[in-house]
Amino acid sequence: MRTHLLYLTLLGSLGACSSEPPVYIGSGLYTFISQEDGTPLEAFSGIDVSVNVERQTFSMNSMDIEFQTMLVARSEDQWMESCPTNLNAVQLETVGLQDAPTIEDELLEEPLLFADGCVGDQGETATRLWLSTVAYQDTNNTLGEGLYLLELSTSP
Repeated sequence: MRTHLLYLTLLGSLGACSSEPPVYIGSGLYTFISQEDGTPLEAFSGIDVSVNVERQTFSMNSMDIEFQTMLVARSEDQWMESCPTNLNAVQLETVGLQDAPTIEDELLEEPLLFADGCVGDQGETATRLWLSTVAYQDTNNTLGEGLYLLELSTSP
C-alpha cells in the first residue's frame, strides 16, 4: 500500500510538470490599456513604456515622468501562471524591476513585469504585459492578472 501511494504521488508530481514552453516577454513600446475592454487608458495617455529584453531595460516616459531601470531575472519557479488545468498551468515569463516606479502617486515596491497569455500562446512572445507587484500577486487570487495591463504598440 505504501509503495502504491508513493507511486501515485510521484506520478502526480510528474504530471504537474509542464513540458510546454512559457509565454515570453517581448521588446517594444507599450501603452497602458483597460483590463475590461482593452482600450487605451486616458489617465495614462502620453506615457510610453519601453521594454528591451536584449538590453534588459525598462523605462516609462512622458512630459511628467522619466523613469528608467533594469530588468531583473527571476527563477522559473517564481514566474506567474495563467489558465490552470487539473495538471498544470501556462507559465508566463516574469522579471522584476531593479527600481520601483511610481504610478498614480503610488510607489510600486517589488515590481514585477510578466507576459499575458493562455493555452495556445506557449512559446510565443506576448503582445500584452502585466505590470504588478509581489504584494499584489501574493494577495490576489486571480491567476495571470496584475495591477496594470500594457499592450504592444510598436517594436523598438
